[in-house]
Amino acid sequence: MEKKKRKPKTALSPNQENWYVKLLLTLIIIAFLWLMFAPHTGFLALLRQRAELKSLEQETQGLVKENEELRQEVDRVKNDDSYLEEISRRDYDMVKENEILFEFSSKKEKKDKQEEK
Repeated sequence: MEKKKRKPKTALSPNQENWYVKLLLTLIIIAFLWLMFAPHTGFLALLRQRAELKSLEQETQGLVKENEELRQEVDRVKNDDSYLEEISRRDYDMVKENEILFEFSSKKEKKDKQEEK
């Protein structure tokens, strides 16, 4: 078997070196831009996701607080008769036995109040 002789490597010409440097810089810039702006995986997408996470955490905290307030109100309705009576009178216009309710609001206000319920 004959061994093939390899050509000795020749030095690159200045034009070839310039071309390789430009190619390398272009590839580096493209890679950097891809890291910054890639959809769903880029740096900007990461910043958007962090901002969304922060707003969702705030919303969750608000809902937890609201949930606790509702639990307390349910507990009050179940266990506090005076609070239950207050709600019945205020929201449902209920009256005690032998009690008369005088209503001085206009019909329109009463209609609006019923529509809110």
